[in-house]
Amino acid sequence: MKVVLIDMDGVLVDSTDTWLAEYRAISGDSLYPNQLKTYNFDQYAKHPKLVWKALSSGNVFRKSWPCRDAISGFQHFCDLFDVYVVTYVHESVPDGAQAKTEWLAHHCPDFPSQDIIFTKHKHMVRGDYLIGENTTNLDKWLEAHPNGKGFLIDQPYNKNWSHIRCKRVNTVLDALMIAQEDL
Repeated sequence: MKVVLIDMDGVLVDSTDTWLAEYRAISGDSLYPNQLKTYNFDQYAKHPKLVWKALSSGNVFRKSWPCRDAISGFQHFCDLFDVYVVTYVHESVPDGAQAKTEWLAHHCPDFPSQDIIFTKHKHMVRGDYLIGENTTNLDKWLEAHPNGKGFLIDQPYNKNWSHIRCKRVNTVLDALMIAQEDL
């Protein structure tokens, strides 16, 4: 069975909206997701240190909603493939792993928690597909896995990136429609 690796932030969970809402609440800044041109959110902020403070409470993950069509797409992937969630928890978020595990348990109660892999180094995890929104992660993973294929979930901060072995899609459900062709 083919192995699918799925990131959480910006793929399953719309954490960017919640993160920036938390940042706006403590900073008074007016930074919104559509203003981001790269994944380095703090370079667009008037108060860069507060970007990480907004994330550090762990509330971002608990308050975030699923991305559009993410849960139905994820559940269908789980029916057809071996699926692992690969996600990173920033060191400024001490309860981040617990918050992400709880989020996934709430929204995808049948998904086994032992299939969640917490790592900054997604390129070290073997699979046939990686679904993500972070172009650095996809670049490294595609280089480390020459037979692997990627799916880039379209976000405001990844518009200027492409790769021959990576398809840009709007949702996890869109990725599923393409991945099914390989079965």
